[in-house]
Formats: sequence, structure tokens, C-alpha cells
Amino acid sequence: MSLCLRKQNGSTNPRIGGKVVRSLAAVTLIGIAAATMGCEASRRGSLLADPGIEEQRGMALSEMPPRAEAAIRQAAGSEAIEQSLTLVRDGRPIFGARFTRDGRDRRIEVEGDGSLVRSDVSGVLSEFPRDAQAAIVSQLGGGDDAGAMVMQRCWTRTTPGGVTYLAAGQSPTRKVEVEVNAKGGLIRKEFTPIVDRSGKRRSRV
Repeated sequence: MSLCLRKQNGSTNPRIGGKVVRSLAAVTLIGIAAATMGCEASRRGSLLADPGIEEQRGMALSEMPPRAEAAIRQAAGSEAIEQSLTLVRDGRPIFGARFTRDGRDRRIEVEGDGSLVRSDVSGVLSEFPRDAQAAIVSQLGGGDDAGAMVMQRCWTRTTPGGVTYLAAGQSPTRKVEVEVNAKGGLIRKEFTPIVDRSGKRRSRV
């Protein structure tokens, strides 16, 4: 089920405390999203998208450093490894694998000594803390982009620094990825323009 966030056009927005309130519908949307939204957790490979990756190639677990292999096998338990790889991010060699548990796509990344870099688990928005839900809906629904913003997937990320909540959406002109903490604080928001087959950016609809 996808969530469609539409910008209000041609309406006069009331001002409260100097801030523009988009519309009652936009506020209500947060409650609807928290109660019913299900992000698409079944898209294979969705957790592999990462613009920070400098290099990436497949690698068998047996070819990884022993501690990295052991950490990945411990995380996967009895589940079959669907993909294993090595990559370079910020100049650091990292070893990772993807597997499915309880119907959720999971990816773990570790360093050569087995220490955790990140662990991603696909999820649904309604399971996130309420403040995180509201922040994600607000971030994906805001901005100047024309047309509809469709939420495509959600996932949680665990790092040595704690747990964060992520969502990716797409409009007719761009893709957006948002990361927030449990209190709704924005950690990262990235935009990627969508280009047509000729290599030109799509016009606003």
C-alpha cells in the first residue's frame, strides 16, 4: 500500500504563530499514515541503494575476514544468505549480507574485525515512534515539488550510535530519502532528480 501526499493548490493557508498550516487534510494525513500506512517491504534489493558507496562487488562469506564472516553468520542465524558483498564507503572496506527473517528484508554491514557498521530492517511506518512518523510524513509532503509524493518504502537502521527511522518517496520530478530519530529530529534528507531517457530532468506536472 502506498501513501500519496498531495500539495494543496489555490488555497489560502491560515497562519498560526507565524507558521503556515498547510491544511486540515495534511494534519489529518499524519494520523491516517500512523494508523494504516504499510511501506513496501518486499522489494528485493531496496536496502542496497546507497549513494555513499564508492565500490561494491559480490563476495562469498568464505572469502571475507573470519571475524566479519562470523558476525554475519551470527546475525543471520539459520536464515539463508540471499546476497553477500564487500563495499567501500568513506574509504573503509565493509562486508555485508542480505537475508530475510520474519518476512522482512534485512541487511547487515560489518568491518573486518566483525564490529557493526549498520543493520537495516525493512518496516512499516505505523510501527515507528509517533514523532518519527509525523516527521517523515511532514518531510515527504513538504517542499516545492509539484504533483504527488508517493512513499515507497520504510526501514529502521541500527548503528553503534543508536536507532534511526528512514523512508523513501518519489514524485513526478524527484526521489527523496529522509532519516529521522525517534523524537522526529531530522538527521538527513536527500533529493535525487528524476531524468527522462534523453537525460533531461523531468518537468513539474
